[in-house]
Amino acid sequence: MIKVVRYSHDLQKQWNNLVPMCKNSTFLHLRSYMDYHSDRFSDESYVVFNDHKPVALFPAHRRPDGDLASHDGLTYGGFLLMSNSHANQNLLYFHALLKFLHENGTRTIFFKQLPTFYCRESADEIDYALHLMNSEVYRADISTCISLHAYYRLPFQRRRLRMIGKALKQRLRIMEADDFEAFWDEILIPNLEERHGVKPVHTKEEIALLARRNPGFIRQFNVYDGEKILGGCTIFDTSTTAHVQYISANREGKSCGALDYLFKILIENQFASKAYFDFGIVNEQGGKKINTGLLDWKEGFGARAFVQRFYRIDTSACSSIIEAMR
Repeated sequence: MIKVVRYSHDLQKQWNNLVPMCKNSTFLHLRSYMDYHSDRFSDESYVVFNDHKPVALFPAHRRPDGDLASHDGLTYGGFLLMSNSHANQNLLYFHALLKFLHENGTRTIFFKQLPTFYCRESADEIDYALHLMNSEVYRADISTCISLHAYYRLPFQRRRLRMIGKALKQRLRIMEADDFEAFWDEILIPNLEERHGVKPVHTKEEIALLARRNPGFIRQFNVYDGEKILGGCTIFDTSTTAHVQYISANREGKSCGALDYLFKILIENQFASKAYFDFGIVNEQGGKKINTGLLDWKEGFGARAFVQRFYRIDTSACSSIIEAMR
C-alpha cells in the first residue's frame, strides 16, 4: 500500500538514509544541506512509503503565495527515486504524491528538475509523467558541462591553451584550501560587488557551515603566485559530477591565465575520474538571456550545452499518469 507523509524531523534519519540509495540525488538533498536555510524557506517536503518502507522523496517548500516549489533554495529539487525501483512503480509513486497534494489543497507545483548528468541512472520516467500531464516548461537554463568519459572529448581551444602557457611560465601553484576566507574576502566578494553589485548566494559563514555539515562534498581550490591568491573556484563534489559553484579571479589572475590553468588541473587530474565536469549555467534574467561571453569561455574548455527545465505542474492532471498505465 502506497502512503504519502509530510516530512518532519522524526523522519530525518530515514530521509538521509534513502538519499544515497536514490538514482537521481546528490548531497544537496540531505537534510544537513537543505535545512541550513530553513529560516528562509518553509519546508514542506514529502516521503512516499510502500508497505511501510520509504521508497521516494520530494524535497519542497511552501511559497508565501501558497504554491509548492521543489526547490527555490536549491539548484534543483526533483522527485527522488530508488535505484532498484522500476519505472512502473515510480510512476505510481509520483501519481500518489500528486493526488495526495491535490486532495489536500495544492493546485500548482513549481518543479525544478535535476539535470541528467547528476543522475547515477536514468530517471526519465518523471519527465514522461510531466509530458502526460501537459506540464508547462516555464523556464529553461543552459548548463555548460564536459562529458569526461565521452568517446571523443573536445580539446581545449587555442586561446585557453595560450593562457595556460602564460600561467605555466609564471610558475603559479594550485592548492586545495581548508577554508574559504581568502577566496571569499580577497577575490569573490570584491569581484561580484565591482562587476555586478551583488554578493555571493552563500556568505562565507554559510559555505563554511555547509562544508562542515557535509564533509568532502564542498571543496575550495585556489591559485597562488607565491603566497598571493590570484583566484579560485568552489567545487560541489557529487558522485557523478564536479560542479563549479563559484569561479573568480582578480585582474592579475585573469591576465596571467590563473583560472585557465586551474581548470586544466581540475578537469584533467583532480576530477578526471568523474563522469562530468559542470561549469554551471550561463543564463540571466530567469533563463531569457544568455551571457554569450561566459558561454564562449566555458566552451573553450570543451564544455557543451545541457538544458535544465523548470515545470509548472497542475496537480489535477495527475490522473493522466494512471490512464496511460491501463
